[in-house]
Amino acid sequence: MAELATMRAAGEISADELRAARLRLTGQASVIENNRAVEPEEEFYVEPPSAKNSKKAKAPKAPKKKGNVFFIIGLLVWGGLFAIMWIGSGQPGGSGSTGSQAVSTRAAEQAEDERKGFHCLSSWDGSNRALVDTVKNSMREPGSFEHIETRITPVNNGQHTIIMEYRGRNGFGGMSVETATGTLSNNGCRLTDVASL
Repeated sequence: MAELATMRAAGEISADELRAARLRLTGQASVIENNRAVEPEEEFYVEPPSAKNSKKAKAPKAPKKKGNVFFIIGLLVWGGLFAIMWIGSGQPGGSGSTGSQAVSTRAAEQAEDERKGFHCLSSWDGSNRALVDTVKNSMREPGSFEHIETRITPVNNGQHTIIMEYRGRNGFGGMSVETATGTLSNNGCRLTDVASL
């Protein structure tokens, strides 16, 4: 078999002759015509020798490669992200705006948050630490304290009113929802008054 493959590679025998020889060696060929093996279950048309010589052997066509779908999708995603960044860069406060515009926008937002009293609330759970500590110190079981919600009013005469809802264990062992109110100074967020404990 190896000799046949070597002969085919050197061009000494044709592909049909190689196939016929392989089938003869393995005993699979039942009919040999013009040095070509014909299997019994295969219908086979044998061209006359003159037709074989006149036609050039054509190499089989390679299957067409389909486009890489992932590459195309990746290009679309990156193109979309680039377009969003490019459009956003022209907007005020976007990455393409000048530094003074960004600073003035942040300063305006910070001033508005201070007017509304948000600077006195925790960014984590929205509570006010001073009011939480005061309420916990007045409870029977401080470990049962659970913060529910804190609301704050805009500044009025330099102060904010703060209202906190919380849950805690009562004297009967059950959990009850309570409300505590207080007053905070706008400058420094100091707790000046607490009621409804």
